[in-house]
Parts: sequence; C-alpha cells; structure tokens
Amino acid sequence: MQTFADISVDQILLLLIAFVRMATMIVVFPVIGSRATPTSVKAGLAVFLTVAIFPTLPPSTVVIPTGVFSFAILVAKEVMVGLLLGFIGSILFEIVQMGSKLIDMQMGFAMAETVDPLTDQPVTPIAQLTSIIFTLIFLLMGGHHMIIKVAARVFEIIPIGAVYYREGPISLVLMRATGDLFSLGFRFAAPVLVALIIVTVALGIIAKTVPQLNIFMVGMPLQIGLGFFMITVALPSMIVFFEYLMERMINDMNSITLLLRPA
Repeated sequence: MQTFADISVDQILLLLIAFVRMATMIVVFPVIGSRATPTSVKAGLAVFLTVAIFPTLPPSTVVIPTGVFSFAILVAKEVMVGLLLGFIGSILFEIVQMGSKLIDMQMGFAMAETVDPLTDQPVTPIAQLTSIIFTLIFLLMGGHHMIIKVAARVFEIIPIGAVYYREGPISLVLMRATGDLFSLGFRFAAPVLVALIIVTVALGIIAKTVPQLNIFMVGMPLQIGLGFFMITVALPSMIVFFEYLMERMINDMNSITLLLRPA
C-alpha cells in the first residue's frame, strides 16, 4: 500500500484523474447528486472518497501523456465512466416518476403540474409525493452506501487511466435499461392503476345507464379519494418492487463496470 509521502508527480496527476471520475459519478448519481445537495457537500464527498480510496489502489502502470490533447482525451474517458454509471443510477427514480405520472393521469392530476425547483422540470403532485417518499426509502435501505461501494469497486476493476470502451455491449445494456423504463414504470404503478381503471369503467357504465346522474361531480372526487387510498394500501408492494429496482440498478452498474475494464 502506498502512502502520500511517496507520491510522485505522475501519481498526483493520477489522483486528479481519479477525482474527476469520482466527482462525475457523484454529480450524476441519484439523491447524492441532487440539486438539493449543496455543491460544497458534493465536492467535499468527492475529495474525501478519492483520498480514502487512492492509497489502497495498486500502483498504476498507465503512462500519463504529456501532450495537452492526449491528457484531455484521458480525462474525457474518465468523465464518460462517471456519466455512464450515473445515468444507469438515475434510471431508478425515472421509473418511479414514470409510474407516478401514469397514476396522476388516471386521478385527474395530469394538468396540475408545477416546476420542481430541484430539477427545473414540470412535475405532477403524485410524482412529487412519491419522489419524496422513495428518496427517504432509498436512504433507509442504504442506497447511498450501495452507490459509494459501487464507486469504490469501479477503481478496483478499472485502473485509473485504463478505460476500454466496448461500444456494442455497452450500447445493449443502455438500450435495455432505457427500453424497460415504461414497462417497469407501469409495473410500479399497476396496483393503483388497475383500481382506478376499474372505477373509470364502472363510472362510464353508470353514466350510460343513469344519464340523470352528473357523473363528473361524483367521479372526480371518487377517483382522487380512491387513488390516495390505493397508494396507501399498495405502498408495501411498491417498496418491494423498488427494492428489486435497486438490485437491478446495482447489477446494471456492475455490468457497465465490467464492460469498461481493460482488455
């Protein structure tokens, strides 16, 4: 194990490159990289983790390029490692947002959009509620610890400056992860959606059989009340499915990491 007293100029450059990789991952990772987290906290965490991990790494055999253009390419490769892993991690909460927006549409909240100050993106009420709930659940399940462990493991599998891109397999992993976004979002919201769709069909039948009844005055409060009730009832099953999504996220991150290791 090397100590900081023995660090050479090349190793200082390697330390800076490692910091670039770590900082990129932290900025893009879910929850940790949120705008709600102060920039100083994210920068401090990146510095702390880099300094903590760097002495435990085996000596690097990578020759640091002396040219500005070659060094910039080396740094860009490290940035791409962080972006790829962070993108895979961010899909977890995109699935929750997708399912929540489907619930909002069925409850009649689709037009009640506001701008989320953390993301500058339009967000519906149920999507905002589930985002807060599952962020807390993510932290309670130790999701931030899992992400830090993945970040540390990346340095063990992919030595600093020795990134090797396998474009084909990496593209397949990314396409599968993004392609399953809608289907997983629908499965996440399925318990609530099924109940709301059944009520919508029932209200449509009642509207046809009893035209004197003002179905809009009855249907909207009923769907909103049923929606909140079903969210409360289905929350345990949603949490179980969210845990499955977290495991899937970690597996996809590990797959990307293995595909980026040197040949």
